[in-house]
Amino acid sequence: DDAMIDEAFVDKALDAAGFGCFQLVTVPACGLAAMSQSLQTNLLSFLQPCAGAAFGVPAQASAVLASANFATSCLSTPVFGILADVRGRKWTTMVAVVVMAVA
Repeated sequence: DDAMIDEAFVDKALDAAGFGCFQLVTVPACGLAAMSQSLQTNLLSFLQPCAGAAFGVPAQASAVLASANFATSCLSTPVFGILADVRGRKWTTMVAVVVMAVA
């Protein structure tokens, strides 16, 4: 019974919110951004040693770069969560997409 109640609530909320131009742009953009972030995170461990060797970067410096990448993800996630609570999800999503596109 609870599942039916939750499903009905979600359906009503989606009907009330509607589906428009913002969703047509944001949903694919968020999907592509999530995919690129996942690829970047997962491929970094494989590509970094090869790139470091090709460009003559010491292993320690290469490890610092990997740590900086991971630390950025760890710090930005809670910041964007707080921004979503304070400014709203729509605004925060738009800012996040722009940041990912520029970075």
